[in-house]
Amino acid sequence: MHWHHVPRQISRIALRPFQIIVSYVKRLFRGAAAASPENENPGVVAIEWGVDMDRMFTTNSFFGEKEKLKIKGRCKRCWGGLLARVDDSHAWTGIRCRVCGIRLEGKKAQDEYDRMMKEEAINLMNVGFGQKVIYSDGTFVLKIFPRLEDQTANEFRTRIQTKVAKGSKKHYLTRNAFPPGSPGLFFLQANILMDGVLDMFHLQDESVVEFPDMRIEEDGTLTVSVSNEGFRNDPKYSERRSAKRMGATMAEAMIAAFACELAMKAICLTCKDEAKKSHDLLDLYHDFPKRSRQRIEADFPEITSVLTAERHTFGAWRYFETNVGERGVRAMVDVNKARTLKKAARVILDEAELVGLSGVVEMNATMGLNTVGDREFRKQEINVTIKGRENPPKCDDA
Repeated sequence: MHWHHVPRQISRIALRPFQIIVSYVKRLFRGAAAASPENENPGVVAIEWGVDMDRMFTTNSFFGEKEKLKIKGRCKRCWGGLLARVDDSHAWTGIRCRVCGIRLEGKKAQDEYDRMMKEEAINLMNVGFGQKVIYSDGTFVLKIFPRLEDQTANEFRTRIQTKVAKGSKKHYLTRNAFPPGSPGLFFLQANILMDGVLDMFHLQDESVVEFPDMRIEEDGTLTVSVSNEGFRNDPKYSERRSAKRMGATMAEAMIAAFACELAMKAICLTCKDEAKKSHDLLDLYHDFPKRSRQRIEADFPEITSVLTAERHTFGAWRYFETNVGERGVRAMVDVNKARTLKKAARVILDEAELVGLSGVVEMNATMGLNTVGDREFRKQEINVTIKGRENPPKCDDA
């Protein structure tokens, strides 16, 4: 059972920049393939990190009845998705986080995978008995998505009709304004926002202040290596780079806070048919179904303290409802603030997916060519279909 909410829109964009990018990427791949002596088939690029650990499944049969459960690899540090590398004998030779870049190689990767599988077996029993999952001190985890009993189409329809008959509720978003499927659009928007912040900042950076590469020579002298490429093109390279990194840090934090808000409102709407009209992250979290909070806190025990500290990051800063000038500037150098908010958003998005929310963007493009005199005009028309879906659980607090 899926419920859809499908708005459509048409947009036109110039094709020339798009063609240039595609042409460049094709040449790049062709060149890389041709340059590789290991490649017997020119034009084919081998994928090194070929295992997407977001697409894993396991079979749980602790109670005699087999059920297929979804599993996703997660980085404990940032809750980013995992990629892996295996050799011809199916041994795991590398695991890395696609968000923060932490990786394990060789025997460490195989040992970590073995540890994760043992931990998963224990957590499958915990999930079967209604207990919370327990993660040990490893680098990565396997996040289990237990199967929740879905509402039937008739049950869901009756629930919505009952809520709508009660009318709007003051200070709440209700089904009167958000029909079936629309919470899936909140979920989709939050997911896209979190994907978008990946390229805003250097994934490996721990500070907005750039530290030079320093090396102690054998005679005890200190050598500092500084790239002069930036200074050659811009005398204010250092100042501009620092300002860019500061701005990106604050933007990441605000976008992550907004994604938290969208995902939490989506969860409340699909599970309870209402969500508070609030930008206060802690207030929204306290309005969650009990089981959702239990699962989230098992994945991220510190999430309540994070949401408490950053509860007004998006709402108050966006409107300047309070004097946040100095605190706002200080937040531009607080990399940890951005990192913990992004982790909170990813954990909440996993819960949103678990309770049946999904969304998809489908795009179909057509190209045209017009000639006026000696000039050619190319255009591309893109038909965008956006779908929000709900498949809510029967009773998540049971």
